[in-house]
Amino acid sequence: MLHIYKSHSLTDLAEKLAAELVGRIPEDPFEPVQIVVPNLDTSRWLRLILSKQNGILANCHFLLPAEWQFQQIRKSYRTLPSQLPSDPGPLTWSLFDLLMDDDKRSKFSRPDRYIRMQPEEIKEKAVFQLSARISSVYDQYIVYRPELITGWQKGNISADSDEQWQAKLWNELEKERKKREKGTGFPNKAELILEITNDLKSGKTEHPQPVYFFNPGLIPVAIVKMAENTSSQTDVLVFRMDLQHKKSEASENENALVQAFGEEQKGVGLLYDFHQTANEFVIDKVDSNPDSFLSHVQKSILENRNPDGWTGDLSSVEVRSCHTPLREIENLHQFLLRRFRDDPDLSPDDVLVATPDLETYLPFIQAVFGTEQKGFPSIPYHAGFGGISGSGLKRVLTQLLDLIDSRLSFTEVMDLFLEEEVRSRYDVSESGASRIKRWMEENHVIWGADGDHRRAAGQPESDLQTWQSALNRGWKGMLMGEQDDPFDDGEIHFHKIQGRDREEDWSAFSGFVGNLRDFGKVSESKKTVSGWCDFTLKLIRSFCSDGVLKEKESDEIRRCLDRITEAAETSGTKQKITFRLFRAQFKKQLENSSASTALFSRGVTFSTMVPVRSIPAKVVALIGLNEADFPRKPKSADFDLMARNPAPTDRNRKNEDRNLFLESVMAAGDVHYCSYIGMSRVDNEPIPPSPIVNEWVNFIADTTGKKAEDIVHNSPLHGFSRENFRKGTSFAKTEFLASERMFKRGTGVRGLQPGDPISIEENGDFIPFEELDRFYANPVQTFFKSRFNPEINRAEERKKEFELSSLEYHKLFDRVFGWRMQDKNEDQILNLLYRTGTVPQGWQGETVLREIIHSVDSAIEWVREEGFEPQINNFDLNIQTESISINGSLLSYSAERMLDITPSGFNGGRVFRSWIRHLCGNVSGHFPDSESNFLCDLKKPKPKWIAFQPVKNAEEQLELAVRIFRSGIESPIMLFPSTSYAYEKAIFKENGIPEESAAQIFEGSEYNRFAENRDLFVTFLAGDEPDFEPEYIHPQFRELLNCMMNHMEPVV
Repeated sequence: MLHIYKSHSLTDLAEKLAAELVGRIPEDPFEPVQIVVPNLDTSRWLRLILSKQNGILANCHFLLPAEWQFQQIRKSYRTLPSQLPSDPGPLTWSLFDLLMDDDKRSKFSRPDRYIRMQPEEIKEKAVFQLSARISSVYDQYIVYRPELITGWQKGNISADSDEQWQAKLWNELEKERKKREKGTGFPNKAELILEITNDLKSGKTEHPQPVYFFNPGLIPVAIVKMAENTSSQTDVLVFRMDLQHKKSEASENENALVQAFGEEQKGVGLLYDFHQTANEFVIDKVDSNPDSFLSHVQKSILENRNPDGWTGDLSSVEVRSCHTPLREIENLHQFLLRRFRDDPDLSPDDVLVATPDLETYLPFIQAVFGTEQKGFPSIPYHAGFGGISGSGLKRVLTQLLDLIDSRLSFTEVMDLFLEEEVRSRYDVSESGASRIKRWMEENHVIWGADGDHRRAAGQPESDLQTWQSALNRGWKGMLMGEQDDPFDDGEIHFHKIQGRDREEDWSAFSGFVGNLRDFGKVSESKKTVSGWCDFTLKLIRSFCSDGVLKEKESDEIRRCLDRITEAAETSGTKQKITFRLFRAQFKKQLENSSASTALFSRGVTFSTMVPVRSIPAKVVALIGLNEADFPRKPKSADFDLMARNPAPTDRNRKNEDRNLFLESVMAAGDVHYCSYIGMSRVDNEPIPPSPIVNEWVNFIADTTGKKAEDIVHNSPLHGFSRENFRKGTSFAKTEFLASERMFKRGTGVRGLQPGDPISIEENGDFIPFEELDRFYANPVQTFFKSRFNPEINRAEERKKEFELSSLEYHKLFDRVFGWRMQDKNEDQILNLLYRTGTVPQGWQGETVLREIIHSVDSAIEWVREEGFEPQINNFDLNIQTESISINGSLLSYSAERMLDITPSGFNGGRVFRSWIRHLCGNVSGHFPDSESNFLCDLKKPKPKWIAFQPVKNAEEQLELAVRIFRSGIESPIMLFPSTSYAYEKAIFKENGIPEESAAQIFEGSEYNRFAENRDLFVTFLAGDEPDFEPEYIHPQFRELLNCMMNHMEPVV
């Protein structure tokens, strides 16, 4: 018997299902109860409701409609495989096999014409994409129009040209399948569906146990027909949503929302319009006295009439227009905090948030809901989206698949090796992996496994700056030790790998690089699908630790590979394909398997829209309702016969999304919330929302008599706008403090705002001199790098194959200085640096090197003219006073005095760092009463030579420098050495206006990209290219500068 229960409330339907389950307990306790649900999210929610209603839920089998259909087919064909040749996966490979054959493809004019137009280098990819598209269309025919497929097989084909080639192609696939199976196969899926549907009606196929369909929605007619025929043998109970209890005969009397959004509802009504023997029950629980605008609207929808006018408040509905996805999430977060404050009974589990594009919004959800601030309420949440980028083994495997046929660039290779799953496979610790990275940097690796690999990539065959050249140097260094003279011709030795542990790490990394190259060579060939699946398993075993391989993710990966292998084997394809094509399909399969379902008991639930349709919650929020995203646009092939002649009961994305919105209105218990990007972040110009939102706003306006612009809340561009705090509607403390500061100053606050100081780790009073020196080179950058170690730099600052970074340039200057002091000529130095890969071969490397040699020669000549001999010396520093302890090494280019040399031009920051070295030389006792010198601007005809006189209170000055250093390490301070120097120099020399001099250095010009306000780390604190502010002049730093200028000659 067929029983149909209709209600506008999914909760009411679930409660009725719970009661029916109690009253229909199977005689066999081991026989599972079959409940057909539209998706896994609904099954998870339904489990919670049923267990709560009945106290327990056991032995219930939740199936998707297609699974139930396949289960009925399997009753007659018990040996039916899990995948049929007519399923989308195998069918795609069968089509690919056929369409790659020029002779077979020529029978089908339209596909043949398209493929012949494709360039040879993308032909394989184009053929597979076309095969997947045709397979998808065939699958729709099988599911929604099985009689169309069987009609083709009987020769019932219309005169439509697209139908003719599709029918011909299908029949050719069937012919190939039957030839391949040699009479041992099964009917195709369309034949099976029609056959079993008839068998259920006649009783040939038995179905003794009741079956429950819960909110099935617009499922294929074939499944509904199968359920109807099943009802002749057993009870079939359908629990379906019906948003209108009354049907209007005239459209002018119909509710405006139902008229605008309810097209799919009509299709659902037609789908379940069974014969007269069906028992229909309406579960009617309607609030006769609605106390909110939302319930007022819901009552009018149920009664299918336009609502009476409403003069009350609109707190139960909210529509927000924002500038960015981030602001949408921030507004939602603040809205929920207000709701939790006003309603003590509301919990995070009572909130459901849906969006058409969860992947776009996920990073912002994690940033806003996943960040806890001191004194800031946190809201637990779950975002029901998986993906492969965030998970351990899947992320590593994705990196690996992308890497093995690549150029093997330094960053990509080291990033992979530093992953715990990989380095643990090679038994290398985190510190060991970091040390290997440093060694590879010292060996100047850029890209390429070896010369052959570079040649295969279309570049000159050279081992320089490749992984193999660095590894060879390391092995020679271990076996032969340091070279007596690195200038001798021959391969360079890298001798820093000392000790058994380090040698084992080097050996492990050599194996890692060797595996990359070996697998990379294999990836250049073609293999069958099963061959590439075996290759992938070997890849995982070679690069991932045994412990990782035993985890759940590893099983998911194997299942993905098994599905791909089974699909290819079922199709019978023997086609050999490229690794690129296999990788694309495997990653797609992996992505699909990674999607997670929504949870309804772990806080606010974020989900895509379709899986949670109609699921009730006290607060239902829809975000991202943008014009381009919602409703979704139909994506059908131009040869899709169903799209040309749709039936009322076919799924339609546009109608489905419009109905989803209507269902969300009915599912909301207390509040319905929606938001969209409705304003430009550039000029604040309005951006149209989804037409669905427009219709919703107009409906509210017509019902309340308000203007549309009074209904939509326009959110300010930033969270710290004063508008957010005028009515006490924001809980964001940080944004409030920023807003307050802006109001008091009358100007904006740019960049990050420092919070509480971060205490320095316990390390006594010890300060490495290198850290002190680095701090005064760039105080803001030093804070971020020492506390957070971010990997960030501008594109033009990243290491390039044919350029040296600023740090590399200065290190090379020191090395060349030492070699010139050993009387090495230019050719010897150039040859050595070519062989080490320090500089690229060719005119680029030669130009840079000769420039450095010129600077070195200029420095040596200048020092000798001053009357003493240049010589590189590293003096041990061990400064101990009552308040400071500085250890490290002090580099001087002379043994007679503190001599600091840099090839770069003069600026205040560089001269102050030299001053710190002078103070350390005075206090340490190495040069207690000696003059120090600073030499710079070596690229100019006349370099700058600066003298520092001995300082009587050097210890006091150094202690002040250390206090500023400690302050700047605990909390970022806006200290800019070059800007401060310009400011103090204008006062010291009584020349110019200090603020103008400082601003000129701080802000620079369009020709000066090294201005202090353009440093990336400075922009974190002050925004992009900030203007000079007087507060940037640090008073204590001025004391140090003043002392320096009083002991400096000349003050440049």
